[in-house]
This record gives sequence, C-alpha cells and structure tokens, in this order.
Amino acid sequence: MKLAKGTKLQNYIIIEAIGEGGMGEVYLAEETLLGRQVAIKRLNPLLTEDPQFSERFINEARIQAKLLHPNIVALHNFFIENEVYYMVMEYASGITLKQMILSTGPIPEHRTLKIFGQLISALTYAHDKR
Repeated sequence: MKLAKGTKLQNYIIIEAIGEGGMGEVYLAEETLLGRQVAIKRLNPLLTEDPQFSERFINEARIQAKLLHPNIVALHNFFIENEVYYMVMEYASGITLKQMILSTGPIPEHRTLKIFGQLISALTYAHDKR
C-alpha cells in the first residue's frame, strides 16, 4: 500500500509520490524540523520479508552515505519504522532525461557531452570510494 499525502514518518510528512521502481517507491516529503524538502525512498514492505532484499537496501544506504559529490544526491537519514525500510535523500527537483527528450527532442551534442561529463565524474568518484 502506498503512503498517502500527509502521512507522518518520524519528522517527515509525505507530500506526494514522485517515483516507483522494482524495489519500492520514492516520495517527496517535508522535513518538519529543518523545513526542507527531501526524497524518501521506501523499500516495498513485501520485499522486507526476504533478507536478501533488506540487506541489499541497507548496503545501498551504507554506500550512498559515503558519497558526497555535486552530481550524486546525498543521503540524509536511514530508518526502519514498522518493519519497513526508508532512505531519506536530498531532493533534486527537475525533470528526467526522458522527459527532457520528449519535450525538446534530441539533445544537442554540446549539451550531451556536458551531461556525460557530469555522469562520468559521478561514476568515477563513486568507483573510487568503493
């Protein structure tokens, strides 16, 4: 079951669902103590029953917690509430690359090279931290 708008988790209030994937959902939330917007990634509660998925989610959080780079969203918090796992991350507003291409058409070469440069910088940094 998805989290409803207004649901409170620790000191976060859910604003809206912003994404969904194979392992769970991502929500936009308000961090009440600091008054900032964050993204909350929630592991699908059905997957929590499988220790392999739980460990993978925890490992993802541990890795992301070590990454501080301008092209990688920062991990702010990790918690378990009612046997459900959550990651609280920096919220990066904007549109996806897919949305950009659908709205503007093919990306010009100079812009593509800039995007790839940022991606390579982030991947190189993450690789060096493992």
